[in-house]
Amino acid sequence: MSQVNVGTTQLNTLTSGGSTISIPKNITVSGNINFTGDLLQNGVLFETLPSQSPKTAGGILMSDGKNAFWGTTLAAEGDVGGNNNFGYYNSYPTTTTGAGGQNPTVASGDYLPYSGEGSWYDYNGSQYNITVGSQFRYRSIFTHSFLVGGYRGSNPWRSVNQCYNATDITISRGDQLDRAASYVDGNFGDFNGYVYGTVNSYGGSGASVSSVNLHTGTNRTFGPNGTPGHGDAYNTTPDSIGASMDTWDGTDDPGSASGQTTQRGYTAGGGPGSIQRMNFITEMCTRLGGGFSNSGATGSEGEYRCHLFGDTGSRCYIEFSNESVNSYSLSGWSGNGWKKNLSTKWGFCYHGNSNNVTLPWLKFNDTNNTAIGGQFNQADISSGEENMAMGQDWGYCLGNYASGTGNYQNNRTWKRFHATDADVVLGFKAEPKGHQGQSSGCCFTGAFSVTGLRYQ
Repeated sequence: MSQVNVGTTQLNTLTSGGSTISIPKNITVSGNINFTGDLLQNGVLFETLPSQSPKTAGGILMSDGKNAFWGTTLAAEGDVGGNNNFGYYNSYPTTTTGAGGQNPTVASGDYLPYSGEGSWYDYNGSQYNITVGSQFRYRSIFTHSFLVGGYRGSNPWRSVNQCYNATDITISRGDQLDRAASYVDGNFGDFNGYVYGTVNSYGGSGASVSSVNLHTGTNRTFGPNGTPGHGDAYNTTPDSIGASMDTWDGTDDPGSASGQTTQRGYTAGGGPGSIQRMNFITEMCTRLGGGFSNSGATGSEGEYRCHLFGDTGSRCYIEFSNESVNSYSLSGWSGNGWKKNLSTKWGFCYHGNSNNVTLPWLKFNDTNNTAIGGQFNQADISSGEENMAMGQDWGYCLGNYASGTGNYQNNRTWKRFHATDADVVLGFKAEPKGHQGQSSGCCFTGAFSVTGLRYQ
């Protein structure tokens, strides 16, 4: 062939084989390239976006740092969904690879609990490696929070909102929950959050546990043998072996708290007198003794113990090291659990220290249960049924039930700085999206440095 000059690069040999032309050197092109046919990269179709179809319409484009994927309840072509009273929902496939997979491809290992650092194993025997800090506060750096469920009027929500702590910006992840959830609470591990008593109606008691991925904000539901739905992962009647993802007993507006170092969560109140424990590793729920039955409960946690509170006469803490359940008193402590607690990494928690739709808070040491200072009032209007989200150096109230004519559920959002206990009321960018108000949902918190290691 004759010589071809493209820009300043001279190509002395163009080889042709049938309909293929091979160019052995780089080409610099200053003008447009117009071609027909497919664009290939290493013989594979090159796509600027993941595969699209009518099923992915309205999807949220997400990335795990290497791969792009549609992060929505109608995301992947191979996903399996269904219908309930609130419309279509989708369950992600339980594959072993990929961003939406149940587990990444990793080496297998023994069935062992998570120790707080190093190797971590799930019930399938899959092993993960996590590097964490030596101090509880810096074990991981919390970067974002999720608000799930809640209600306005008599309408329960399936919605998920994600708040980015660095910017105070909250975005809607859509109707992700498989069941609508109002008057609920939840807890969270390193990778997933759990909602207790999702009954797909306004109020009511139920044993179903819904779950949200803490990296993508997408819904997770697992039934027998990895099929969509609730129940025992080992395909037995839940109570026949005393453990399943769903709780032993139905709950209605319980209080929940998390053990971050032990990767276990606890729920009390809302009907049953026992405490229900979720193992975040095995995703199996069992019972502990003690507890209380009061509805309208709340919970908070620190490094060594968590606190569950039903009313002035019903409260307990659980020591993470041995899971002992203990009742206690606290000077200045009051309220009925409708005003919610806020957890911190700073060695203390905030107790909503009064009844529903009020102002007071009480700060207390989460190790010895002693009050720190006296009662103080929040900067915003009177509220209750708050959606309180734990953070790194500050926490959030993402909507609540507030005072006003007839009282109302709203999206008012404020954050509290733990160094000063000071509140700052935030504007629309920080408020939950998708509804004109929501209260009595639950919140989860995640660290991208950890959640990015595993998608489940």
